[in-house]
Amino acid sequence: MERPHVLVMYREPELRRLVAESLGEDRVRILSASSDEEGLSLLRKHRVHVLVAGLDVLRLGYEFVRQAAAIHPFLGVVLLVDAAAAGNLPQRMPPAVQYLPQPATRDSLRLSIQRALEQQMVRKAADPAAASPAVAAGRDRVEAAAAGPMVASSKAMREVLEMVRRAAPTDAAVLIWGEPDTGKEWIAREIHRQSPRAGGPFVRVVCGALRESEVAERLFGSGPQGPDRAEQASCSLLAGARGGTLFLHNVAELPPWTQVRLLDTLQQGPAALDLRVIASTTADLQAATAQGAFLSSLYYYLSVVPIHVPPLRHRAQDVRPLAELYLQTANAMRARWSEQRPCRFAEETWRRLAQYDWPGNNLELANVVSHAVLLADGEEIGPAAVSALLGKAVPAPTSETLAVPLAGGLKQIERAVIAAVVERCRGNKAAAARLLGLHRRTLYRLLEESAPAKEQTAPLPLVLDPGMADSASGAFCS
Repeated sequence: MERPHVLVMYREPELRRLVAESLGEDRVRILSASSDEEGLSLLRKHRVHVLVAGLDVLRLGYEFVRQAAAIHPFLGVVLLVDAAAAGNLPQRMPPAVQYLPQPATRDSLRLSIQRALEQQMVRKAADPAAASPAVAAGRDRVEAAAAGPMVASSKAMREVLEMVRRAAPTDAAVLIWGEPDTGKEWIAREIHRQSPRAGGPFVRVVCGALRESEVAERLFGSGPQGPDRAEQASCSLLAGARGGTLFLHNVAELPPWTQVRLLDTLQQGPAALDLRVIASTTADLQAATAQGAFLSSLYYYLSVVPIHVPPLRHRAQDVRPLAELYLQTANAMRARWSEQRPCRFAEETWRRLAQYDWPGNNLELANVVSHAVLLADGEEIGPAAVSALLGKAVPAPTSETLAVPLAGGLKQIERAVIAAVVERCRGNKAAAARLLGLHRRTLYRLLEESAPAKEQTAPLPLVLDPGMADSASGAFCS
């Protein structure tokens, strides 16, 4: 099976070592180029999945990125930029481009490349036909691929799409909230696609993936104190979103001082900034605001149009249509690397999928389908094949009480309470910290103290086969 290919274009050889250390050379093939011509040659010869480049080595600059995207419509791009370069972002770029502040660290590279591969999976699932080189040759379908169909068989999702339709033509701020992997980012992109700003950029800022200083650099182009507004406007990702949409992914992760500064900047209004703001969150921002964990004024600014995306367990009618979409994609990928006929699910298998609680929402469903296709020996996949891949259903908690051990002392009780609350919040540590009345850092420290000693961290468990990558994540999982 082919390993993911990462093309590195950077002056310093240290970056190639960082990429290798971050991902593991046995799990990813790393290509390197020192010029635009060499880079384009490698892109034409290999199925490159992610481009990591410093803008200073690209003679053609952003035009090189557009040419690369024309060769590989689903190419993930990670551009290393300094704060000054952020103010010169172009008005139209493929949606898969991420901007990583320099100097890059192993963790930041790992997160960015992982995110690029995940986005590639989602976009390929949304438009599998465009994944064919014959279809994609000479055509820039990157932006169209991000706007694939949304499964809305359930009444709850039809109501969500109706809210999208009504909100899209306006410049009103939208707050999309719900559990992880329910399709929040897809909805944000769909609002952008249906809006008058569809021709402008869609700038995605992952609020929880960067350190506090990096959040400030990406949003404002400066540190916590920063320059005045006039200078901010010409040197920030806010400037990069002009004419388009600024998407704040997991906005609850913003540090308090950044919340204040962001509100101050946004209150200039859409006309002054020439952008629309859409935010997403897995936390209950209304509760966080009541507890003082989130700035109330910013909450009211962002939630002019609140859209709640229900979890998959609350819209069982969407399970089969979503699974059929993932099955179609997985079968298309299966046909590329084997001569086996497409798989189908037995009716009993469909019933088993419908009865499951799907705590991992869309992403878990896509994962189960792709694994079932990978492991299938024949054309029909029976219930036993998927049952082995399903965890135990996790029903939504109906009680506000927790069971804790009475033996072992206060430390043991403390660990049990923290573990139970984190589980109740489905792994969302920021939400767990708010429920416990703790600062996030305090919660992380307590979790580290209670965790057993760990061995050296293994390399990132990437999906190695590009065909499986297409089906493993699937569409609408953010």
